[in-house]
Amino acid sequence: MTGLLHALSDQELGERVDAGPCESDRAFFRQHPQRNFRLRPAWTAEIEDFARQGVIKRELPSDLCWWVLVHQLVPHKARLRWPLAAPHHYYADPPEKIARKIWLRHVPRAWKKKSRALQDGIARVLQQYGEIS
Repeated sequence: MTGLLHALSDQELGERVDAGPCESDRAFFRQHPQRNFRLRPAWTAEIEDFARQGVIKRELPSDLCWWVLVHQLVPHKARLRWPLAAPHHYYADPPEKIARKIWLRHVPRAWKKKSRALQDGIARVLQQYGEIS
């Protein structure tokens, strides 16, 4: 599958990411409206996308695998995904408290600051256009 993904254009890869992992995240947050964080195994397409963007290297040591922390910035409107190299023994979709703790411990401070600024900006624009109150 990975070789097949290398052959895709950036647009085709982006469409696969949106239709797969991003749609999975949208569904998760619709089913769990009280949640703001999610930890799940990474999808192959999104790892390829992160690698093409220079965010990560594809290969990891054998004792680690790719996970994705998802932070919902604005309910049903905006989410950020953060790739995380972590042990295989993590379990998918742990409780909010655990996912939030992993976010706090593993996401760099600069990224958290950017995500807060992005969250504030998105909320302001959505309020201006009456999308949220």
